[in-house]
Amino acid sequence: MKVHNKLTAFGNAILNCYSTILFSNEKYVGLLILLSTMLEPKTGLTGLFGAIIAIFFARIFRFDSWESISGIMGFNSLLVSLGFGYFYPFEHFNPVIFLPLLIITSVLTLLTYVTLNSIIMRYFNFPSMSLAFSFIAIFLSFFYLRLGGTLMGETRALILQINPVLPRYPELYFKSLGSIFFQPNIIAGVLISIALLLTTRIGFVLSILGYSLSYLFMTVFNNFPSGEILFPSLNLILITIAIGGVFFIPSWSSYLLAVIAAITGLIIAFSFQTMLYNFYIPPFAFPYCITVFIFVYSMRLRLLNSSPYGVDFDSFHPEGNLEYYYSRIERFYQTGTSQFFLPFSGEWTLTQGNDGEHTHKQQWRFAWDFEVYDKEGKAYKNDGIVPNDYYCYGKPALASASGYVVKVLDGIPDNPINQINTTDNWGNYVIIQHWGSICTMYAHLKSGSITVRQGDYIVKGTRLGAVGNSGRAAVPHLHFNVQLGPEAGSSTLKAYLVNYKKSSDSSTFNFIPYGIPEKGETISPLLPEAVLQDILHLKVSDDSTFRVNCHDGIKEEKWEVAVDLLGNLSLSNNLGAMLYFSVYEGIYNGFSYTGKRKCALYAFAVLLSRFPYLKSKEILWHDKPPLSIFFEPYKEKSILFLKAFMPRLISSHSEHKAVDTPDEIIIRSQTTLFFLNKSVKEFEGEVIINKKTGVQKIEMNLNGTRLMEVERII
Repeated sequence: MKVHNKLTAFGNAILNCYSTILFSNEKYVGLLILLSTMLEPKTGLTGLFGAIIAIFFARIFRFDSWESISGIMGFNSLLVSLGFGYFYPFEHFNPVIFLPLLIITSVLTLLTYVTLNSIIMRYFNFPSMSLAFSFIAIFLSFFYLRLGGTLMGETRALILQINPVLPRYPELYFKSLGSIFFQPNIIAGVLISIALLLTTRIGFVLSILGYSLSYLFMTVFNNFPSGEILFPSLNLILITIAIGGVFFIPSWSSYLLAVIAAITGLIIAFSFQTMLYNFYIPPFAFPYCITVFIFVYSMRLRLLNSSPYGVDFDSFHPEGNLEYYYSRIERFYQTGTSQFFLPFSGEWTLTQGNDGEHTHKQQWRFAWDFEVYDKEGKAYKNDGIVPNDYYCYGKPALASASGYVVKVLDGIPDNPINQINTTDNWGNYVIIQHWGSICTMYAHLKSGSITVRQGDYIVKGTRLGAVGNSGRAAVPHLHFNVQLGPEAGSSTLKAYLVNYKKSSDSSTFNFIPYGIPEKGETISPLLPEAVLQDILHLKVSDDSTFRVNCHDGIKEEKWEVAVDLLGNLSLSNNLGAMLYFSVYEGIYNGFSYTGKRKCALYAFAVLLSRFPYLKSKEILWHDKPPLSIFFEPYKEKSILFLKAFMPRLISSHSEHKAVDTPDEIIIRSQTTLFFLNKSVKEFEGEVIINKKTGVQKIEMNLNGTRLMEVERII
C-alpha cells in the first residue's frame, strides 16, 4: 500500500510540475498541459523525461519526501528539458549522448533551483521563479554552440497535422501561450489557453492584456516573428499574470501596475535579445524573472501595504488571493494602514484625537491623547491639583506592537497641574520601530518610570513606563501616535487600532475590529478569553449531534472538529459540509465554507461568522461574512472574477448582539447579502450556546420565512 501511495504521489508531482508554471496546483490542468506538449512528441517526451528525473532525484537527494505531490522541485527542469528537446537535432540522434546529457541537465537544473531559491528566499523572502531554467538554458546553449551546433532546431513533426488559418492577432496569441512550453503552434496554444481558463479567469484576461501589449509593439515596429518561439510575448504574458493577480490582490491598481511592468519587461526582453543576438540565443525567462522581482520586491518596501495590496500570504492564485482577501484581510483590518493594538489596559477616554483642536495639527495631526475617567466623568479625585490626583497618573503604558526600542528619553520632571514645559515638548518618551520607517511613540511619561532601553526587542503588551505629566502636558495623559521615523516630532501616520471595545453604557459594548477612535469615546482592549474555545465546544476531536427541522423533514446531523497539518481548524458534518474557523485573541472567526447549504452547520456559519466573547456583558458587533458562505465554489470563483473589476458588485454585512448569562450566551444575528448595494437575501436568527456543552439551539429565517430549527441532542 505504501508503494502504491508513493507512486501516486510521484505521478501527481509530475503533473503539478506542469500546472505550477501556470500558477496552479490542479492535476487536470497539468494533464492538459502535458498533452499539449505531446503535439510535438520529441519535445514533449524529452520534457516529461526531464521532469521525471528531477522529481526522482529530488527525493533521492532528500530535497523532498516521497509522499509529496508538489511539483515545485521539478518545473525548472521540465522547462529546460522541453527546450532541450525543442532545439536538439534529432536527425543526428544518438541515445548514448542524448540521454546522459538530458539526465545531467535535469539534475543540474534541480540543484541550481535549490541553491538559488535558498539564497533568494533567505535574503529577499522571494521565490526564485524560473531563474534556474534561464541560467541553465543559456549555459546549455553556449555549450551546444561550442560543439558546433545551432539553435535553429529541425522541422517540427506534429501529431495533429492541423494548421488552422486565423487572423494574425489570435494566431500569435495562441503561439505565445504554446511557446511557454516550447510548443509554438496554434493547437497547443488553444489547449494551454483552456488550461489557463480552467485555472484562473483573471489570469486568462491578464494573459490577453500582456500579449496585447507585445502585439502592439510588434505592430508599431513591424517586428512580427515567423514561426519561432515568441519569447518577448510569453514573458509579457507571465509578467502581467504575476503582477496583476499572483503577487498582488487583483484590482484596477494591480492591472495598471501590470501594464507598467509588462512595458518594462518588454524593454528588458529586447535588451537581452540584442546582447545575445550574435549567438542566436534567446532571453528565455530572464525578462519575466527580473521584472517581477524588481516590481514585487520594491513594492514590499513601501511604508504602507496599500493599493495595489501586495500578497503577504501563501496563495499564488488570483482568485485564491481575492477569496483570502475578502474572507480575512478586509474583515479584520483596514488595508493599506499599519495595524496597532491599544497602548494600555482597562477603560480610557480619548480627550484629543486626530486633527485635534489643541496640538494635533499639521504633520502631527494623526495622534491620540488618552485619560481615565470615573463614573461621574471626572479625570481626577480630590481637587485635581496634583498629578497623583489623576486616575491615569502612574498607570502603565504598553507596547502597541512588537519591535525594537530606538529612542528613550527619561529624567524630565512632571509639570505642576495646568503648567506646561515648552522646552521639552514630548517630555519623557519611548519610540519603537516596527518595520521599515514605521514607529510608534509613547509620550509624557512619568520621570524615572521607563523600563526599556534603546536596542531592546520587545513584544506587544510589554510595559514601557508609567503615564506622567512631563513635557507639553497641562494634565496627566498618555500621548500615542504612529509616525514615519525614529525621531521625536517625526511626521505622524494615519493608522487604525484593532480589536478594542467601545462603551455604549455601563453594561453594553461595541466590538471594533479596526477603527480610528474619536474624541469623547471610552474604549478598552478586548482581552482574550482563554475559555472561549471550551465554551463553543470547538476543540480538536470535539463532536456534537443535532436534530435539524427544515422544510424537507427532520434529520440528525453530526459535527466534528479537526485540524490539518498547517494548523487550520475545521468543523465538518456527516453531510460533507466543512467550515474553516479560528479562535484567537478571544474572538471566534469563521472563514471559508464548502458543501451542503440545507444543514445546521450552514446556519451556524451564516449567523455566527464572528463572535468576540465578553464575559458577563452585552456586546454588539458587525462583520463582512465570506462569500463562500453564500455561494457554491464554482459560483464564488465567477463572482470573485467579476469583483476584481467591480469590487462593489456583491457584498455582505452582518450585525450581531450577544447577551451573556450565567449558563448561556444568546446571540441574535442579521446577515444581509447585497447586489449592487441592494439587499437580495436577508438571514436573521438566533444562536444559543450552553457554556458547558456548546451550541445548544439555532433558529434561522430567510427573508422573513423560517428556514431551519436546530436543537442539540448530544
